[in-house]
Order: sequence, then C-alpha cells, then structure tokens
Amino acid sequence: MTTEIVVLTKAPIPGQVKTRLIPDLGAEAAAKLHWEMAWATLERATKTGFPVRVSLAGDTSGHDFTTQLVEAGYPTEPQADGDLGQRMAHVLQNPGRQIILGTDCVVFEPEWLHLAANSAADIAIGPATDGGYWSISVNGVRPDLTELLFDGIQWSTDTVFSTTTSRLERSKSPYTLLPKAYDIDALHDVKRLYSDPRCSPRIRRFLSSIFQT
Repeated sequence: MTTEIVVLTKAPIPGQVKTRLIPDLGAEAAAKLHWEMAWATLERATKTGFPVRVSLAGDTSGHDFTTQLVEAGYPTEPQADGDLGQRMAHVLQNPGRQIILGTDCVVFEPEWLHLAANSAADIAIGPATDGGYWSISVNGVRPDLTELLFDGIQWSTDTVFSTTTSRLERSKSPYTLLPKAYDIDALHDVKRLYSDPRCSPRIRRFLSSIFQT
C-alpha cells in the first residue's frame, strides 16, 4: 500500500494569509510567518520518508514561494474550487493512503504520520486543541467516506472534530486518533510556539526578530 502526504497551503501573499494575526503583527510579518510555517511543515513531513506533494490555493504562478517549491522537488498542483471539505475531498482521488496536512500546526512529530500510515482503520485524525483537526487521512479512494467526512461541515469552528467523529461513530466507521496538537491562529498561539522546544529553528529565528526588537 502506498502512502502520500498532501500539504494544503497558499502562497504567502501579504493581506491574504494569517489574517487574524495582521492586527498584531502587520500584513508583511503575518505573511512571512505563514511562509516559515509552510516550510517547517514540509520539512517535518519530508522526514517521514513518504512522498510529499503540495496543493496550492489561488493564483500562485510566478510567486517566489511556488518557484522554491519546484526547485526543492515538491510536486505542486492547484487546489480545487469550493470549501475546505471539497478541496480535501479532491486531493483524496489518488489510490493508497493520502495524509492531508495544513500548515497551521507545526509541532506534529513525523512519527505521528507513521501512525496514520500504519493504522488498521481507513481513517486517521489528528485533533487540534481549538476543536478542529491538524491532519486527516483516508486509505484508498472512498467516495462514501469523503461524503461522510466533508459534506456539510461548519469549517473554522470548534465543532469540526466532534462533528466528524460523531458521524464516523454513528456510521460505525472505525478511525484512529493521532496525538493532539495546536494550531497557530492568534497571537497567544504564536507566543506559545515561540516558547515551545519543538519550534523549528527557522520559525524561532523569525519570531526572535519580532519579539526581541
């Protein structure tokens, strides 16, 4: 069985990413943080040894971020239209186990993705402390499961994880829980990351330039 990691993200364009942090950090610094978090995610994902591809939202043609992804050897593809559920369902079209990651959680351990890959259940979910999830994976092309997992979910709310797992339990669909982690959405999350020993050196260097000025 093949396993592939798919990272969903967007180009770090000021004003279009990490918008909740703009009042505290400014648009340029928020975009730079997004850039560093995206690369930190890719570095951790690559450590698993699994193939990693990047699904990009919006028009990223000609952006330095896209150019660097290609130069680093990461296959890239445009994200599908629609809400987050439709975009995740789209990347699950390939055979084998597809592990989906965003770039808001940068403290997951590569070993956790091996837990997902080796799960006896077709689904593995990594809960986030804000009520969402930082990763979800599906083994094989399962239209029945993608509908169950993604249709009609109120995304960006604190009920995403509970709604998803409740659906799975009602349908008697087994799933594996990965360790819980936290997303970086608000300033208190950024400060938590800065003091977290798991923070990557590249993110820490950038945050030092903000917090020590």
